[in-house]
Amino acid sequence: MKVVAFNGSPRKDGNTTILINKVFQELEREGIETEIVQLSAKQIHGCIACYKCFEKKDRRCAVKNDAANEYIEKILGAQGIILGSPVYFIDITPEMKALIDRTGFVSLANGRMFKNKVGGTVAAVRRTGGVHTIDSMNHFLLSQEIFIAGRAIAFGMDKGEVEKDEEGIQFAKSLEGCDDQSERRMTEMYALVVTIHIKPEHREEYIKAILDDARGSVKNEDNCLLFNVIQDETDPNCLYLYEAYRDVKAFEYHTQTPHFIHFFNTTKDWVTQPMAIGKGTHLFPLDDRWKKQV
Repeated sequence: MKVVAFNGSPRKDGNTTILINKVFQELEREGIETEIVQLSAKQIHGCIACYKCFEKKDRRCAVKNDAANEYIEKILGAQGIILGSPVYFIDITPEMKALIDRTGFVSLANGRMFKNKVGGTVAAVRRTGGVHTIDSMNHFLLSQEIFIAGRAIAFGMDKGEVEKDEEGIQFAKSLEGCDDQSERRMTEMYALVVTIHIKPEHREEYIKAILDDARGSVKNEDNCLLFNVIQDETDPNCLYLYEAYRDVKAFEYHTQTPHFIHFFNTTKDWVTQPMAIGKGTHLFPLDDRWKKQV
């Protein structure tokens, strides 16, 4: 399991870094892999609203001359996310805002691809604006349907001053609970219900492609337990998918398989709108009652 943190402070080793490291100390005691990304180290610009990510749906930003796509990969590769920012004029820094706008928009264009991860937020504040800063970062997590494990605000202006805020430091340490939530979600069975609307002129070839993907998933993925494809009884251009995986890692593996990548790249322009994807865990039947589809 991995947790990645993004430090939105222009100061690499300032108070925000200290708060993030307090979270990491607790996570590392539990054997959790951690990584901190200093947004001040590389350029990342705001979104230019070109909407190419909605056209291509390739999990990438079309603007490739900065670090946005690198950061998208880091979020996709982690199960937990920590966002940290000092308070600048009662809000997050421009660096954090650029990260939120660029990665968040690409995620929305690809069916909220950060959904069901676990997140937390930290803010270093001199006097006022801490709650609003946390709120800005939490709203990003909520917009992506990321579960919020907690938040921490600590007071300090000069480097290291947050160490004096014992209560703030304790809040930061309590964020290690996000690994408990992540671990639970990582081991529960994972299911998807997907609605697809096909362009009529591509119906037959789309159905062939999705059946190939379904067969490949059940045949070649040990932890893909079920992949059903259903055609609407009144609208032949509407399909429903029901997929069940042993856990979220099995689903993440599925999205990297050659048959899925081929299906995704081949059919992305054959639909009238983005797939509607519902993801969740099973209440019934219980996880230990499931058997693999044959």
